[in-house]
Amino acid sequence: PGKFATFARAVVPAAAEGDVHGRDLMQRGADYVRDGIRALGFQTGDALCLSGGVGPHYAPYLPAEVTANLVQPFGSNLEGAFALARQTAEG
Repeated sequence: PGKFATFARAVVPAAAEGDVHGRDLMQRGADYVRDGIRALGFQTGDALCLSGGVGPHYAPYLPAEVTANLVQPFGSNLEGAFALARQTAEG
C-alpha cells in the first residue's frame, strides 16, 4: 500500500488534468473495481461505497449503473474493521 500510495499521489491529479497515461491507469483501476464487485454479485441499484485514499477517485471512470447509488462511508476504516469483527463474532 505504501508504494501504491506514492504513485497514486502523482497519477490521480495527472489523470484529472487529462494526462493520457494517468487516465489509462485510473481506467484500468476502475475496470478492476467494476469487475471485482460484479464478481461479488453487485447489481445495478445496489449501494456502493468507494472508500480509502484512491477509491473515491475511481468514480468518474466507472459506468453510471455502478455509480448510481454511491454512498459515503459511515465511519473510518478502523470503525469498519471493528464492525466486521463484531458481526463475525456474533454471527
